[in-house]
Amino acid sequence: MNVIHVHRDSASLAFHMDVPDPLFAPFSPLIRLLSSAVYGQPGDEVIEHCRTLQFAKGGP
Repeated sequence: MNVIHVHRDSASLAFHMDVPDPLFAPFSPLIRLLSSAVYGQPGDEVIEHCRTLQFAKGGP
């Protein structure tokens, strides 16, 4: 499965990443992150969130 998100700015992406986290927590054991790519200037909050996801899901 591929997922693409397009956001107007880093704050919009950060909000999008924070809101569903509790909803996806029960599914985390079923997800294996293979790769992740962020284009543009994501901001520190988004970068930290991506690192946390990759570590938690065994990604690269």
